[in-house]
Amino acid sequence: MFKKPFSFDGRIRRTEFGISFIICYIAHICLVGLMDLNGYIFCIPFFFFFFAQAAKRSHDMDKSGWFTLIPLYNPFFLLFREGTIGTNKYGKDPKYRITDILFRNSSDLLTTITVSLKQKNPIIRTENIDKKYLLSEDGKILLKWLDTQVTAIDMQADPDLRNVTTIGRDAFYNCNKLSNIIFTGQLTTIQKAAFEDCEKLQHLSFPSQVNFIGEFLFGRNCIETINIESEIPPRLEGNFSYNDEKLQAIYVTTSDISLYRNNESWKKYAHLIRIKKH
Repeated sequence: MFKKPFSFDGRIRRTEFGISFIICYIAHICLVGLMDLNGYIFCIPFFFFFFAQAAKRSHDMDKSGWFTLIPLYNPFFLLFREGTIGTNKYGKDPKYRITDILFRNSSDLLTTITVSLKQKNPIIRTENIDKKYLLSEDGKILLKWLDTQVTAIDMQADPDLRNVTTIGRDAFYNCNKLSNIIFTGQLTTIQKAAFEDCEKLQHLSFPSQVNFIGEFLFGRNCIETINIESEIPPRLEGNFSYNDEKLQAIYVTTSDISLYRNNESWKKYAHLIRIKKH
C-alpha cells in the first residue's frame, strides 16, 4: 500500500483510495483553515497525490485516469466499484488475483478460476478441477471455491475438504448465494476477505481450533451472528467488515467471557459478545 503515491501508473484497490481520500480531505480543511488563502499553496501536493491515486483506482476498473475529472465518478464511483479481476492493460491486480480459463472435462464449458498469488502454496491439484474448488498441493489450503452459485457447503462431508486447515484470501469471493457453510474441525486459519460479497450469508460458526481470523472477512457488509467454539479468543486481525452495523451478536463458548471482552483485538465488539447457551 502507498508504494508509489505520486505516480499515475498502475492500479490500487478501494481501501488505499479510501484512505487517500480521507487524508486529502483532512489536509485540505486543516491547511485552508489555518492559513486562509495561502493554505491553498500547501494543498497543491495533496491535490496531486489525490488525483494520482484516483487515476490508479480508475485503472483498477480498466478505465482511463481521465475519467477521474468527471463529477461523482470521483470519488463515489471509485470508492464503491469493484476492480477487474486479474491483470488488465494498466497492470497487475492489486488484490493479487489471477484469472485463467480452464475447460471442464465433462461438458467442455469454460470456467473462470481466480487464485490469490499471496498464498504460500498456490499450486493447483488438477484432480480437483472437475470438482468445485481448488486446493493447495498439500491439500491444507482451500484456495478458491469455483461454483459461485453454491447455496450450502459441508466441508466435513467431503474427504478432501476434511483435511483443510486454512481458508485462503478471497476463497469464497462473490459466492452471493451461499447461505450456510459447515467448516472442517481441522480449520485453524481464515484469511482476509474470505467471504467478501457473500450476500446471503447471515451466520457462521467457527470451530474450536480456529486461532486466526483475517480482517474484512465479509468485505463490505457483515453477517448478523457469529459463533466461536474456542475457549481462548483467536487472533482477530481487524474488523469483520467495512461496515459492521448488521452484526447483532457474537456467541462464544467460554467459561470466562472477560477473556474475549478484554482481549485487545476483540474489545471493540465487547458489547456484542455473549456466552453461548447450550
